Amino acid sequence: EETFIELVTKIDSGEDYSSVKGITYRCGNRVIENGPRELIADLNRLPFAARDILQDNKIEVALISTSRGCKAKCSFCATQLFWNKWRGRSVGNIVDELEYIVNHYGVKVFNFIDSSFEDSANSNDNLERLCGLAREIIRKKLRLYYFCDIRADIHLKMTSSIMSLLKQSGLRAVCIGIESGNSFDLRLYNKLAVVRDNRKVIELFRNYGIGINPGFINFNPYTNLERLKQNLNFLSHYGFSILFLSRLAAYKGTRLYNRFQKENLLLIDSEKRYYYRDKTIEKFAGFLFGNVMELNRKHNQLVKHLEYYCIFFPDPKPAIEHYL
Repeated sequence: EETFIELVTKIDSGEDYSSVKGITYRCGNRVIENGPRELIADLNRLPFAARDILQDNKIEVALISTSRGCKAKCSFCATQLFWNKWRGRSVGNIVDELEYIVNHYGVKVFNFIDSSFEDSANSNDNLERLCGLAREIIRKKLRLYYFCDIRADIHLKMTSSIMSLLKQSGLRAVCIGIESGNSFDLRLYNKLAVVRDNRKVIELFRNYGIGINPGFINFNPYTNLERLKQNLNFLSHYGFSILFLSRLAAYKGTRLYNRFQKENLLLIDSEKRYYYRDKTIEKFAGFLFGNVMELNRKHNQLVKHLEYYCIFFPDPKPAIEHYL
């Protein structure tokens, strides 16, 4: 934000912008990189985002960010490439924005887009910030509902009172970074959780009637039939078999991307794609994803729509009865 406003201000006034930190630009035949700008230390200084789009387009769900960065170091994630430390807004600042959106736009459903909603500046990560936010929503009597992203190991810190508090504050669904149902892949992805944690966290949130959208990466360059079976058994057990159609995206600069590059696994004509070590898996993945892409092309993202309903309504009868 600071880079952009400084750049626009200098251009508008006709000033030289060659000293603006955080930009890369052409000067004749040269490409000049000015170097990075320091991260904004206090996110509370930023004004609330403009929300005209909610009213103009009759949007019923508002995206909201309460932090930047993530305390985990997953090997496939690009977040750490540009936000090398976690920073968060204060509870009061966040709730003020929620209250403003509810009162001015009538929006009552929120999607918190933080990398992992449970993180905080507190070194022991005891969910103090998360609980404080829930309590303040309740204290202000804000009738809202929200969705957030969390890590699987959060179940180790959860208690029945915290779960009840979150549900009372409006938590209705979570995206959990499960990623895999086998130990090899979890180590490859540098996940903090093990398979047992993945099982425990799903069971925990289901016990409280919280919807679950599991982040899952089923295919990677080292996938073999045995680990594929383990993943499918895990997904089938919890009613998420549709997520079998998921694969790793190798983002440039991440640790996994660099590893694939060293092992000559990256496809030359695609930044995110790669070869598979197991040629049987390579043929299977090519067939599987080739057909899915063709289905989506012909039927307007049919598989994506099916995926959504299969995730949130793995057993449709009780779900229908609940919402009725």
